[in-house]
Amino acid sequence: MAFDICIEIPRLEDPLTVVMPGGITLQHINVHELLQPAFAPLMPMFTTIETVTAIVDVLRALAKMPPDLAAAKAALDKITDGVSKLLNVLPVVSGPRMALGMLDAVLRLIAQARSALVHLQQQATNLLEVERVAQKLGDARLLHVFECVQHNIGQEADNVGRGLAGVGHLLGIIELLMSLTPHPVKMPDIGSLAGQPLTGIVAPLDAVVKALSTTRAAVAKIVI
Repeated sequence: MAFDICIEIPRLEDPLTVVMPGGITLQHINVHELLQPAFAPLMPMFTTIETVTAIVDVLRALAKMPPDLAAAKAALDKITDGVSKLLNVLPVVSGPRMALGMLDAVLRLIAQARSALVHLQQQATNLLEVERVAQKLGDARLLHVFECVQHNIGQEADNVGRGLAGVGHLLGIIELLMSLTPHPVKMPDIGSLAGQPLTGIVAPLDAVVKALSTTRAAVAKIVI
């Protein structure tokens, strides 16, 4: 029996195209991945159109003889919803909401980094026994394995630290957002985390998490 062992890779489909308001064209294989971020800035415009349309519907309903009170009430509900959404554009309203979401993202990122660092700490502690045995036996190959793993643990810790590199910038944005409201906040300084050895990084990281959690609780109280 003959078997065809050549499995052909299928050709990618042609990119999909979506024309946005204003004539801007999006073109991508997975265009759906671009739609949500692309439409986000346009939502206030759509909400404004819906609200104005609802106002017109109220006037038309009340102009009838007799007035259509049920239709007027339905349109008024749409106006209330539209105004509520449009308030999100105001910095005093949108700033705390965005800051709250960004704080949640930062806290999750730090929690994931902390978990990885604690795991690496445990690995480094266990590795000391390998070094002790290698030195006791005079086993050069085992000692080489120890040095290799030790280097990899250090590199992984450095990679985790690089993953936190953008946190300072995010905290700066949060502080800026809150400065546009009557409730400015002060973000903790994460500069103390730079250059910390693996054995001493968790405690200052926990201090940053505690400060950010306190700030988050304060911001949550003023979110409209």
